Amino acid sequence: MTKAERQALWETRIAEYKKSGQSVREWCATHEDVNPKQLWYWLRKYKNQDVVYPGNSNRWLPVEIREPSSGVQGNSLLVRIGKTCIEGKRKIAPTSVIGGGYFTLTDKLVAFLQDGRLELDNNRSERSIKPFVIGRKNWLFANTPRGAKASAITYSIIETAKENGLNPFHYLIYLFEKLPNLDLKDKNALDQLLPWSETLPPVCRMNN
Repeated sequence: MTKAERQALWETRIAEYKKSGQSVREWCATHEDVNPKQLWYWLRKYKNQDVVYPGNSNRWLPVEIREPSSGVQGNSLLVRIGKTCIEGKRKIAPTSVIGGGYFTLTDKLVAFLQDGRLELDNNRSERSIKPFVIGRKNWLFANTPRGAKASAITYSIIETAKENGLNPFHYLIYLFEKLPNLDLKDKNALDQLLPWSETLPPVCRMNN
């Protein structure tokens, strides 16, 4: 199962669960292929997101499908912003934040409408680095250059694994088992170990 398919599957399941009005255990009891631990994980993942909103599903769709839909939703948003700016043009100074952002950076503002690979915001990136930002205040030796580099590398691997639907613990175990016996100059072999590789064993997946 690809990442896009897995995300779409769980968005559908969460939407069904929320509509049911049942508790996690009650709902899982009627869905033998889902255990409470899995459902709790995905509920936390979408805690601040409305999974039935089409734009959220678009996030995981192929570019050729996502692009037209993103354009429609984005255009409606920009039209509303544009009307507000035009109506208040006399009150908005060109050198203000709003004036400078809208009247002089329009091309950059609408770039995400022209390429489905572009995100409207960087919220996902911000959420991904939050644990690292909080943790570094408590970690020993994180206030040294080498310590900061080591922790940054470690967290980059962990967060990338999570973004690709992997269980970081099992993924790291798999890496520690494979890397010592691998030719590190073999790029093809290394590619098979990357978080987005489709050849990773099922045990590395989050739902296992």
